[in-house]
Amino acid sequence: MKDNSISSKSLLQLLDDASALAVVGFDHDLKICQYGNGAKRLMGWPRSEALGQSGDTLLHEENFLATTTGKAKKSTVMGETRITRPGGDLIHVRVLLRKAEPSESPIRWWGLYQDMSEIYDLRQRIAHTSGPFASSSAHEAREAQFLSELLSHTMENIRIGIAVLEASEGRITYVNDGFEQITGFSVLDATTRTVGELLADYSIFRNHLEGFLDEVVTGGAMEAEVRHWEVEVPAGTRILETYARLIVIEGFPQQFVLLLIEDNTMRQRLQLQLVQSEKLAAIGQLAAGIAHEIR
Repeated sequence: MKDNSISSKSLLQLLDDASALAVVGFDHDLKICQYGNGAKRLMGWPRSEALGQSGDTLLHEENFLATTTGKAKKSTVMGETRITRPGGDLIHVRVLLRKAEPSESPIRWWGLYQDMSEIYDLRQRIAHTSGPFASSSAHEAREAQFLSELLSHTMENIRIGIAVLEASEGRITYVNDGFEQITGFSVLDATTRTVGELLADYSIFRNHLEGFLDEVVTGGAMEAEVRHWEVEVPAGTRILETYARLIVIEGFPQQFVLLLIEDNTMRQRLQLQLVQSEKLAAIGQLAAGIAHEIR
């Protein structure tokens, strides 16, 4: 059977001759020992001047070859750099360096060069043209991230229960930690369940809340007046101040209801204590006045 394989050297020479790529061979000292027509077109140096010269000294603006090959842990490594043409002109290139086979001695490394000047110039023009806008966009992105984190932190730590429900089914899509602290329903208990499912064992609260939400969703009002209920929840008997509003979230076709719940149990108890104290004080004053008249 005839062997139709082609050697790496022949393949690279073919690429060098028939494409816009340039192929250069370097020995162990990184001196140029293979320099084809593609290399001459791209680099500009005649073959007679290039052969035997240090690749870094003749071609590369910086110590690119020594640094890149020294750090190479694999047989192939890629990077971008600039090369120097006759007269000092610089062009930007992408370089793929590949270790040569032992049979290809004296070549130690093959360098495959691609001209990136036009792409680099385009990058520079875009950066120059949109630099201020890019800076502004980056600033806006940082600001948006900060506000998002601030809002998230506030919602999770505020001492008000927050819940977001799908308007059509009353299915809960989000609750914060405040909701759990006030009602006793955990995030796992509440999320993805409907109000009816969540409050199945708490009929008074369920009836109050379902009627309240129905008023907002189907009653034609974007929001309902604040309501006060005394209800039983897993956290115990609570006096709740409740507010609901219909909202539209950008990017979602369905509507949602924002539900806010505040625990007024302690406040109501203090108010009752205050009223009771005022009553007792009034009774005491009345008793003192009656005793004075009797005397």
